[in-house]
Amino acid sequence: MSAGVARAQNIPEIDIENDPGYKETQKFLAKTQSIIEKSRAETNAQAKDLEALANRVGELISNIGSTNE
Repeated sequence: MSAGVARAQNIPEIDIENDPGYKETQKFLAKTQSIIEKSRAETNAQAKDLEALANRVGELISNIGSTNE
C-alpha cells in the first residue's frame, strides 16, 4: 500500500493556466459570455422599443376615439 502512496506523490502537478486546452476553453467561454451579453442587451433594447411603440399606438387609438365623439 505504501508503494501506491509513493507513486501518487510522484505525479507531476499540472500547470492548468498554461495548458493549451484550458486556455482555448477559457477563450471559448469568454466569447460565448460576450455573445450572451450582447444578445441580452439587444433583446432589452428591442423590448423597450416595442413598449414605446405600443404606448404610441395606444395614444393614437385614444386620439382617434376622442376625435370621433
